Amino acid sequence: MMLPFRSHCLLTSHITNALLRTPTRNVTVSVVGAASDVGSHVSLMLKQNPHVKHLHLYDDDLSVTAVGMELEAIPQGPELSIYSAPDLSEAIKKADLVVMLAKSYTPADKTSDQMLVTTAPEIQRLCKAFADNNPYAFLAISTNPINSVVPLAASLLRKYNAYNPLKLLGITQVDNARSRAIIATSLRVKPSTLDLPVICGHSEQTIVPLFSNLTVPNFTPDDPQSDWLTRLVRKTGADNRKTDNETLVLAWSITQFVLGVVTAIQGNRSLLSCFTENKNFGTKYFAGPTLLGGDGIVQLVEPFNMSEYEKNLLHCALPVLTRDIAVGETYFRDLDGSKAH
Repeated sequence: MMLPFRSHCLLTSHITNALLRTPTRNVTVSVVGAASDVGSHVSLMLKQNPHVKHLHLYDDDLSVTAVGMELEAIPQGPELSIYSAPDLSEAIKKADLVVMLAKSYTPADKTSDQMLVTTAPEIQRLCKAFADNNPYAFLAISTNPINSVVPLAASLLRKYNAYNPLKLLGITQVDNARSRAIIATSLRVKPSTLDLPVICGHSEQTIVPLFSNLTVPNFTPDDPQSDWLTRLVRKTGADNRKTDNETLVLAWSITQFVLGVVTAIQGNRSLLSCFTENKNFGTKYFAGPTLLGGDGIVQLVEPFNMSEYEKNLLHCALPVLTRDIAVGETYFRDLDGSKAH
């Protein structure tokens, strides 16, 4: 079955329009990693949003208290609660959505495997606390390497009897944002007018933007154009990481994602770019525009109509994604044999 990417499914406008229709319901969001640069910006944007009723901020770093004190001076938005170590369990209790953000920038010279080693203990601690205190919530993760971290988290949650494949989401919204911005600059149009699905994974070798599905009249990129645009999209994230220059776009993208999940919790549907368990493409997990409802995923990413260039790009990316997934699952087995008990 081919999944058409229609103009009414534009990610940002879809979230915005749905929020305008959202019925009143108390929604609690917990931000884990709120003292980081990205986390503090996400917290700032959520503190200004009337669709979040309660906002819990957590970080091992005690500076989260200072972040909270500043945000409490904003006379609007959700009620605020601040938590630091060892109160992770308290921070995620009663939350409808738990969002885990990276503590800090990852050095550009670190491999994805090295990033996983750094991230894994925090993922394990969060998953155990999540399973013990709030296993029915949504859990969204924006911590690299997403391609390995989400399978690791899924494996841990299975061990703790708390895994719901419909509610574990790796946040890849930033890939969509960057791709739309790049193509909008090239075509001299507004990014908000564009639809552009980005699929497969969340790394330089696995991001596959489908420019053949771009909803722009009279524009069908040929293979050289698609190749140039794809290379530009893939390099943008890596280049930004080298210069520590992605705080704002990442924070904005994560906030859009969070608000989309809030929209779903409140009874509407949201189309969001995320990395989830999905076997439709021959791998265990896959990224792309995914439809969410109040109980989790309603429709997974399914095969698109693609150009021959995009089919080949995906063909080359899938083995890399499969390897990344296996790394996360293998690391879980290592944890399970030594530390996960």
